[in-house]
Amino acid sequence: KNLITSEDSFLSAIISNLGNRMLRIILDPSLHDYSSGFFGARKQVLKELKVEGTFVDYCISLPYSAIIKGLKVAEVPMILTTRKHGKSKTSASLF
Repeated sequence: KNLITSEDSFLSAIISNLGNRMLRIILDPSLHDYSSGFFGARKQVLKELKVEGTFVDYCISLPYSAIIKGLKVAEVPMILTTRKHGKSKTSASLF
């Protein structure tokens, strides 16, 4: 979805969009969504990368660390919809 059709708040969508653009400039432009938090990896890879930290920490550092180590990193297209039930356990801790 884009900023116009997103069900998320406009501010939330802008922050996500700008944040990912900055991360692509600063870290590595081959990834488009550093904030998805959706990963798949072999157990050995996760041990090698020493996954630590909170949501924001590992969400950004995990794929970037893999790229730095020369591991294969690929994005799988997905559509993330707005939460229908419950509350986010991470967004409140970001601010």
